Amino acid sequence: MAHTHIIYILLYNLKVCSFQVNTVNVLQVADYKAPNLEASGHMQQGMYVPKANVWEELYDPIHVLLRAVHRRDFQGSMDRFTL
Repeated sequence: MAHTHIIYILLYNLKVCSFQVNTVNVLQVADYKAPNLEASGHMQQGMYVPKANVWEELYDPIHVLLRAVHRRDFQGSMDRFTL
């Protein structure tokens, strides 16, 4: 999940109209996963992943199902949830 995606989720959930969200707030709910270098030499983008307690306490599969445009988005969230 990219930083801008986490910002969007925080703004949506907190019902904040400002785009000024402190990075410290993001780090309270997510950990940064450093970029990886693939065997082919291509570098993947670093991203933020939700912490375990966020998945356990805040994840609502019904909400995701109702908001997902594509079924694969919902299935991807379920796959990440069950890891």
